[in-house]
Amino acid sequence: MKNLHKLVLGLMVGAMAISFSAFTNAKTNTRLTTYYYNAGEQPWSSTGGLPADQNSSHYSTVSGSPSCNQSTNICTYNLVSGKFEQATEGTIDN
Repeated sequence: MKNLHKLVLGLMVGAMAISFSAFTNAKTNTRLTTYYYNAGEQPWSSTGGLPADQNSSHYSTVSGSPSCNQSTNICTYNLVSGKFEQATEGTIDN
């Protein structure tokens, strides 16, 4: 009976360690650079969909804080987990 208690206690401690590690090892994506699309304009997606063009050679970095004019296009992008995502709506004012 004593061995059974040790086994149950060991299994509970192991399960708790696994469950806690599932929450502490998550990677966070930090935006370090803002990009703009230099091959034309892409429309803003109200559903948050990814831009159709994911070719990295079509994007350039923006220095400083970009200024965006009002429009229904995508002004700036973030690179998140290797995919370009829309960040701000408008047309970049170069």
